Amino acid sequence: MNKKYNVFPKLIECRELIGYTQADMAAVVGVGRETYKKHERGEFDFRLMEMLAIQEAINDNLQTNLTLDELFRMEKIV
Repeated sequence: MNKKYNVFPKLIECRELIGYTQADMAAVVGVGRETYKKHERGEFDFRLMEMLAIQEAINDNLQTNLTLDELFRMEKIV
């Protein structure tokens, strides 16, 4: 079965740049690893508080000032 997922390329790129796994990011936002994976695949929507925690962690670690729009821009893939 071929499914289409929404992905967050900038979020994934930044997470990998700071050396965080999906489990690490799940701990940042206070959810389980499987839940975070579903967030990143677009199966579950991120909550605002989760998005803000992710934004802070990424910006602190990368010394950047990425906006929520930049981090959470979605792209479709097959």
